[in-house]
Amino acid sequence: MLPAENELLEPNKMIASQQESPIVDESYKLFLINKAIRNRKSWRGTDCSAISEYILLNNGIYIDPNECCDIANRYSFLIKKSSMLEIAFSLATMFLIIYVGDGGSFFGYYSIIFLPFVFNFYSAIAVNIKILFFSPAPLVPSASRCESSLMSTAIVIASRNEPFLVAQMTFDSALALSFPANKKEIIVVDNSDISFPQYNLWKEYVESFADNGSKKIDGVRVVFIHRDGTEGFKPRNLDLAMDAVTAELLLYLDVDSTVLPDTLLRIAPMFKWDEKIGFVQLYTLPTNANGKSPLAFAQSVRNYFLRLEMVFLTHASHSLFYGHNAIWRADVVRALGNCLEYHRNEVVVTEDLSMSFRARFHGHYGVGAWLESGEWVPESMRETEAMWLRWTVGTYQVYAKHFTQLKNLTMFTKLELLGWIQNVGYSINYGLVPLYVVLGLLLNSTLLMWMVVMSLLPEVIQALCAFYKLSLGEMKAFKKFCKCYAAFFILSTFVNWVRCIGLLCYLAGVKQGWTPTGKSSESEISFIRVIKERYGFLLLGVGCFSYSIILLINETTSFWNFFLISMMGFYGLNSLLCVYLFGKARMHDELRDVVAHRQIGGFSDFYLKSK
Repeated sequence: MLPAENELLEPNKMIASQQESPIVDESYKLFLINKAIRNRKSWRGTDCSAISEYILLNNGIYIDPNECCDIANRYSFLIKKSSMLEIAFSLATMFLIIYVGDGGSFFGYYSIIFLPFVFNFYSAIAVNIKILFFSPAPLVPSASRCESSLMSTAIVIASRNEPFLVAQMTFDSALALSFPANKKEIIVVDNSDISFPQYNLWKEYVESFADNGSKKIDGVRVVFIHRDGTEGFKPRNLDLAMDAVTAELLLYLDVDSTVLPDTLLRIAPMFKWDEKIGFVQLYTLPTNANGKSPLAFAQSVRNYFLRLEMVFLTHASHSLFYGHNAIWRADVVRALGNCLEYHRNEVVVTEDLSMSFRARFHGHYGVGAWLESGEWVPESMRETEAMWLRWTVGTYQVYAKHFTQLKNLTMFTKLELLGWIQNVGYSINYGLVPLYVVLGLLLNSTLLMWMVVMSLLPEVIQALCAFYKLSLGEMKAFKKFCKCYAAFFILSTFVNWVRCIGLLCYLAGVKQGWTPTGKSSESEISFIRVIKERYGFLLLGVGCFSYSIILLINETTSFWNFFLISMMGFYGLNSLLCVYLFGKARMHDELRDVVAHRQIGGFSDFYLKSK
């Protein structure tokens, strides 16, 4: 039985008045349950009575224990049980393989190598079952009713040589945010080349809203900062922005980001509800799926699930900042030190991953919010390669610098640690898949071929889930099947190839650099140029497919041998299809049309089935 309310509540923790109380809806209840679980690590499982009491004591809101259990079970992605079951099933599978192999075959001796792939398989099953029956609508945070208690917020936009119309789209999205004018500021830090044709347009447009500008909005502070050169890349721009920020919160946007007008009203109060929150990552959707680039469409489908899974993970495992479309506490960012870091005398090119780590080391964590925001995905293979190389090399830089220090690891909970290990393990394992395919064929190694097959199983599960779950603009079934196949099988061969190149580059000490993702219309690419740029990837496809045919004709001895060699040929064929389908992909829409139709408002209907 719970003590009387007046025995539990401390005066300074009571809600001041009904007018300033947050709306106690499903989203807020889940937030409080999640907060309770995070802040009471000693609990075993989900002790609903204790959670209910903790919420009443610390937040002055009573949620019936049975309702706590119901909400926790309905959104079971925040319960430890799921990850524990995945580990148990993975270990049981390994023991079964050893038992079947009787300890004498390659299965018996090397089954431990399969463990990461088996875990990813069970994890994919658990996550995609949740996706099938999940709707984020009940979890969208309510807009605040109390403007007087909102924390001041700066919107930070870093830019370099950006098309003016795209940069204007993001700036206007920031300007349109509903928020008290005297609590909003927009800081643009630009390191465009002075000779860039649209630099002056961008600078003059932003400064027209600054002090003494012709479009000045009373109360809203707007600052444009320009620096020369590329030293320090985007992290250096973010550090310069901090020198100009006077607000309590920071909303980071990339040029191509768009947010809903009530974003700050819905998210800013969360920082007062839990002082340990360092950042809130918005639910981010690709908004350039329905252009003319088939590669952008495939990446949008793939990234839709990637971002969805990442928000799931913030409820129980690790929290990842994407580098944009997220709100941070300004004092936490200052406590982290510079965004610009170095590893092996090279700039760390994933400052977002590093900031996620370092926030945890300072006692803060990130959470996800089921509030939609927009981003663009690359539309050409060249841009895709640059993005994935940066992500891959940057991941190894950050893990090598921060994850190898034992004192840092003690700051993570067990589930966070497991999540981060899975994150880097996933990157390494899938980066090695092209090598597994080549060596598996050359050595006729059953072990390596089985590892490739295991790497494909999560893709099968995601593709099936995407086919069933997504509408893709009310697309017909056969066409949708083809699009899902392209997103999760054809595109994945190129992503894994780039991961492999990134891993080798990191090990070899090759400097990565930073190429911003292009956002302007590109001229047509000849197929000769595609072949010149993708000859290594094409050799992988031609070699694997051709050699698989030779082995199938000359050396097939059993059904399983036939199956494994066929899967290697399947991988090679998908590599060839990737170059054929996506090699000439580019952005060739008129920018005015692009900007008009690639913003977050109303775009989510493209992905989800209409009701």
